[in-house]
Amino acid sequence: KPIETGIPAGDITIGYVGAFEPRKGVIDLATAWPRIAEANPRAHLLVCGDGSLEPRMRWMLESAPRVRWLGHREDVPNVLSALDVLVLPSHVEGAPNVVLEAMASAVPVVATAVSGTPELIRDGVDGKLIPDRNTDALVEAVMRLASNPGLRSRVANAARKRVLEKFTIDVMIDAYEEVLVGLAEGRRA
Repeated sequence: KPIETGIPAGDITIGYVGAFEPRKGVIDLATAWPRIAEANPRAHLLVCGDGSLEPRMRWMLESAPRVRWLGHREDVPNVLSALDVLVLPSHVEGAPNVVLEAMASAVPVVATAVSGTPELIRDGVDGKLIPDRNTDALVEAVMRLASNPGLRSRVANAARKRVLEKFTIDVMIDAYEEVLVGLAEGRRA
């Protein structure tokens, strides 16, 4: 069940869910948001999480329009279901769970092409990958998705399909089993 945001129906909800730490690139999002908000007066930013950079982010975004602070939340699926686009501007990641959760929830993702993220998202197919530390690319990718409902729908459907085909527990167990059987057979040879 989506959280209650107070955002008018038909407006666009852009969100960040995660830690407010340097490696997560949240300052890039705070830098990009005023440009996004100015270009699209129906865009709203939901910021979900906490961390050491929260005071700086709040200072950077205090005069920016349409920013809602959700604090730390345990109901991430409900937060994700309220979003039209998830942004993850990380500088370093493993394989970010929030990306898989968003994809499974049919929420288009804009993320930096760092660490394990490109293994999850096929750029332009089931999400948008941007260069690290590039606020111009962040603004452009978010604006493109925010202004195009058909594109958001196509990307969201492709993302959900990819998660179901490649990243469910059953698929992962089958892949591990295949590797282990191959190793065992290799030892016998």
